[in-house]
Amino acid sequence: MRKLKFWETIAIGLVAVSLGIILSLQFKVVQNSLLGGLVPSRKSAEIASELVKVREEKDKLLMQLAEVENKLDEIEESSVKDNQFLMNLKNDVKKYKTIGGFTDVTGSGITIKLDNPPEDMTFSSDLNIIDDYTYIIYLVNELKAAGAEAIAVNGQRIIATSEIRQASDAINVNSIPLSAPITIDAIGNPDTLEGALSARFGYVEAIREKNYQIEVKKMSKIDILKYSGVVKFKYAEEVE
Repeated sequence: MRKLKFWETIAIGLVAVSLGIILSLQFKVVQNSLLGGLVPSRKSAEIASELVKVREEKDKLLMQLAEVENKLDEIEESSVKDNQFLMNLKNDVKKYKTIGGFTDVTGSGITIKLDNPPEDMTFSSDLNIIDDYTYIIYLVNELKAAGAEAIAVNGQRIIATSEIRQASDAINVNSIPLSAPITIDAIGNPDTLEGALSARFGYVEAIREKNYQIEVKKMSKIDILKYSGVVKFKYAEEVE
């Protein structure tokens, strides 16, 4: 496959680094607001305004990255169209990117909506699904075991390095803080996925017994975006 030109490598590198900085800033803004507890309304407004700006900048960088990637795809396509070996190699790369979670995918599956108990329940203030975030881990693991081919939590694509852990009043997924309600999208056989979760004594039943709200819905079409972060290996090396 054609080697990337110097300017192409620089362009992708700059966009990726910028995106990483923006994501880091977004995380810090949200984390500071969470750790700070109750803040004056003026400070809250400033934080909200700053967060909006950070998200807008992130969206712009994502669009730039998509444009660069599309241009590179066009160049690669024109370079390999007359060479069957290179075309097969390109298709293999695309397949493994899809398996790894680095491409947008669509297909049938299920959507799970998970939230705190209704406000009219007298004990609802004592329950928070974020504190019981292990239920989210159980659901994701059960979906994987049931053959889910792609999973996202509140839009965050689950890949091999994804974490789901509590961070103050939120949960971190791919280092992005998320709060209730939680939506889990999974692409796979809808009947199999729904059956795995809704079986007697299964996780859906256990979650409802805790009085959390949970809804599992079969979907004919679900769109799940690719993982937008950067994966770096510091200790693992490829075996020659």
